[in-house]
Amino acid sequence: MTANGNMLLDAVNGSVSIDTAVLGSGHISIVADGDMLVNADVEAGATGKTIDLYAGGSILQASGTTIATVNGNIALDAGDDVQLVSLEAGTAGVWISALQIVDGDGVGDAEVDIVAASAQLIGMFGIGAAGSAIATDVDLLTAYAPNGGLFITEADGLTIGTTELNVRVVDEEGNVSATENDAQEGLLAETVVLTVTEGDLDVTAGELAGIGAFAPGDNLRLEAVAGSVSLAGFVAAVGDLSVLADEDIAIAAEAFVVSALGSVDLQAGGSIAMAADSVVATDGVDIALRAGGDITVGMVDARLSSDRDADPQTMDDRPTGAS
Repeated sequence: MTANGNMLLDAVNGSVSIDTAVLGSGHISIVADGDMLVNADVEAGATGKTIDLYAGGSILQASGTTIATVNGNIALDAGDDVQLVSLEAGTAGVWISALQIVDGDGVGDAEVDIVAASAQLIGMFGIGAAGSAIATDVDLLTAYAPNGGLFITEADGLTIGTTELNVRVVDEEGNVSATENDAQEGLLAETVVLTVTEGDLDVTAGELAGIGAFAPGDNLRLEAVAGSVSLAGFVAAVGDLSVLADEDIAIAAEAFVVSALGSVDLQAGGSIAMAADSVVATDGVDIALRAGGDITVGMVDARLSSDRDADPQTMDDRPTGAS
């Protein structure tokens, strides 16, 4: 199916099954009241044109298919789950909202699910899973899974920052209007496991509330397998917090790296460098800093919060987890 301009496919009271390739030179919107089965490629072939898929149920992408633009944003919005196989947006971004975002290629696959300059992911009950992470090749990422786990593997260097991605929605007359998605910062999930297989991981302080990465339900693990890690803003977990780098770890000025109930473990093949006014803290649980090179400390505080309140020292007298 092809269109020389904008395209709208709308199943007002039913589901959509895409069984033949969909190609448009304008913006593409596909809407399903129920589920959407993507069994063939969907492509916006003109530069900067966007793709918008909406389903009241699930969006399920079949193995071997691709949803692609030429440097235009892609949005997948589902009332239930989104199953990913291959999204390609070039120098543009990918925005996904669902109850869960899952890898359609299954456990242990090596295929990249999202190729784009940026990605803004919302999976209320999970993004990826242990052993079946969402595989990305993006420069900038934010991801929220407030009621589940977040498991992402990045191929080639990554910044965690702030995103605000939108697409064009095609109406019944072929006209378009822009979505108005909220800005989003950092990583937020009950459990956070982020692995960067090549290049550096740069966790910046978000522009909204200063969050870099936060696991309010359990553990947080950040790893640069073949690069360095830099941390800024608020990086925290309720459980254990681990940061691993093949090269260096740098903790920026005024950064807080804290665990409320667990330990903090920083491991670097090179150096660990904390800014003078940065903090690594727990509530009376062990902190370990291990490096192949030098370690420069700011404030490393493993006191109980009760002791910290009774005898405050430096760093604005702030207890563990304060902002």
